Amino acid sequence: MNENAYEQSVLAEREHKAASQALSVITGEVLAIEQRISEKSAARAQVVADVRAGNLEEPTAALRLAILDEDVRDLQGLASEAKSRASAAGVLVEQTGRVVRAAAAAVAAYERGVTAQALDRQILDLETKLLRALVERYRASGKRDDSLWNLWSPSEALRGAVSSYRLPQI
Repeated sequence: MNENAYEQSVLAEREHKAASQALSVITGEVLAIEQRISEKSAARAQVVADVRAGNLEEPTAALRLAILDEDVRDLQGLASEAKSRASAAGVLVEQTGRVVRAAAAAVAAYERGVTAQALDRQILDLETKLLRALVERYRASGKRDDSLWNLWSPSEALRGAVSSYRLPQI
């Protein structure tokens, strides 16, 4: 993993946003079409009410109803097609959302790796400083053998961490 993870994350977020916006537009289209269908249904109900009230002759009502029914069929076809596009757009939003989450996980893994490398360098530096300090402590003691036995011993936490490979309790 390299810094390309950031670029992939930005690209994934951009694609997800575009897919979400497209879904929003298509959903708006579906709602507009359904609103028009509802208006046509209300107009149809009004024609029927006008015939029953005697305000509209049956031949005229039949023509109006035929036109309204044809409009509703056309609108239902448009709604069906728009719903199909909305469904496909929804799938794309889900897919791009998964890509965004994977890209975010890749960025987090990359950053953890970079942090681990920096900490490894810091640990190595601290180990070097400890070893140098031990050499200086030995020299300051005036001893002639190479043993640190009576000069220094690691703390219980350090000894436990080194011998059992467990996190120290600090």
